[in-house]
Amino acid sequence: MVLIESEDLIWLLNHRQIETRTAFKNSPPVVLLDEGDILEIVTRGERTWGLLMQQRFADMSVDRLALATNGYLVITNTLLEQLRGDELRIEIVRDLSQEEISVLFFLGAALSNRGIAETSGMSESRVKATSRILARKLRLKNRTALAVFAVENEALLSKMAAKRSKSLRLSKRIGRNDEAKG
Repeated sequence: MVLIESEDLIWLLNHRQIETRTAFKNSPPVVLLDEGDILEIVTRGERTWGLLMQQRFADMSVDRLALATNGYLVITNTLLEQLRGDELRIEIVRDLSQEEISVLFFLGAALSNRGIAETSGMSESRVKATSRILARKLRLKNRTALAVFAVENEALLSKMAAKRSKSLRLSKRIGRNDEAKG
């Protein structure tokens, strides 16, 4: 059995992916998950890898370690509810730019890249690039997964889009007032 911390595994996957996956073929690891790395590990990990929330070794029960060794995900109920409710991804959404939120919202409305470009005033290539960036940030596999996420969180996205565009209009108005005074 190989115990490895999530941040070390992420580094190995980013810098030595082939060697890491080859090494873990014979001896699948048990990954000690840090809550901040869970999306990265779950989306990039293999089904045979055991996943265990990081804790002190003295607090690690033999039963939990045995489950993780057999390829199970061993996490707390609280974290499981956060994952089911997309809370970790929603926290990421809160830090997205206005452009990214708009593209995500339009993906949820099932618009094509061309449709999003026409509606938002962005170029099609910019829409496509933003969609790829969103998939990477939210650890979702493709455009369809982004659209499903957007539909499931439509109320939050529309509220965020409206709030951000209102603050953008206000900051432009303040900028014009400052120019008029100067």
